[in-house]
Amino acid sequence: MKDSRLEEIKSRKNLYFFLSKIFERELISKDLEILKDLEIFGALGLDFSVEGDFIESLSVEFARLFIGPGSHISAYESVHSPTGDGQLYGKVTSSVENYYQSFGLIKSTPELLPDHISIELEFMTLLLDEELKANLEGDSEREKICTMRQKQFFNNHLANWIPIFCKKLGSFEPCDFYSFFANFTDQFIEAEREVYQSA
Repeated sequence: MKDSRLEEIKSRKNLYFFLSKIFERELISKDLEILKDLEIFGALGLDFSVEGDFIESLSVEFARLFIGPGSHISAYESVHSPTGDGQLYGKVTSSVENYYQSFGLIKSTPELLPDHISIELEFMTLLLDEELKANLEGDSEREKICTMRQKQFFNNHLANWIPIFCKKLGSFEPCDFYSFFANFTDQFIEAEREVYQSA
């Protein structure tokens, strides 16, 4: 039972990390190599090339979808959250930033605001890593606290806006790569909602 629980935590942690990298910035071949090393591409039935033309087309598509110029989609919770004010660096951004600081964490990508999708997904990776460590050390009390922190952050933040973001991303008619990950991320968040409902 303990081994299956460890594998579940590891798998979920890897998926959060993987998705954080997909939405962080334009991917380079090194990024795809790292992501391929996680064996998630294969597990998802994907076979994306790390060749130059493919990488360049992904960079162009990333810029079109998330940067502009022109109409693009914001990857920030404050823009999509029903509890937000629809503007960057609003009350939602401050709430997320305060949450990170309460754990003594500083976001690893200073050019992105704290409520960027990749930063929030990376934070869940860190929370799951803490749960994994507690599980390995046999510290059930700390493991419960870690699960509670994940559930709180997930329910107060990710669950409120990432499905909205994914549906809006789909409306921009992205290339196959980003279309796949818009759908996959939406499904993953729904699966995680069930995990935290039973936690």
